[in-house]
Amino acid sequence: MRRLILLLLFALTAVACTPADEIAEPAEEAAATTEADAEAIQAHYAAYGQTITSGDTEAWLAIFTDDVVVMPPDEAGITGKEVLRAWGQPYFDQFDMQATVSTQEIQVAGEWAFAVEEYTWQATPKEGGEATEERGKGIAVLRRQPDGTWKIAYRAWNRDHPLQGGE
Repeated sequence: MRRLILLLLFALTAVACTPADEIAEPAEEAAATTEADAEAIQAHYAAYGQTITSGDTEAWLAIFTDDVVVMPPDEAGITGKEVLRAWGQPYFDQFDMQATVSTQEIQVAGEWAFAVEEYTWQATPKEGGEATEERGKGIAVLRRQPDGTWKIAYRAWNRDHPLQGGE
């Protein structure tokens, strides 16, 4: 018991003698990292819309983790990048699309982050016909990758209005 008390006193003395600027640095460093992460996630979202607009399925899929879980409105959930490819490829094949995806809020917690997003999307059939427009909001959970980049691991969204001429 006496050893425990001495150890506790030693630990408290060490903390009490640590200059305040050394204690504050990790918090400042964490804030800077969080800010840099938020900026990287915002850039990720700008690229997300660009990949849809470009019609590049592979670039679009690169936004997601291999084990991604996607929950589109009015449909069953999608798990895994290959299942996501099968779900998304018909859109890329059949439509010319314009998309903008932006973040409204980003919170970073270590290797995970969440983003509240808004999007606009327009799809015009390549074979001709009327465009479908959609606006909505969603939430995504992103996971930091070993190379420091961020990818979407979970995403769910819903429309702000019923689809035009849709079901």
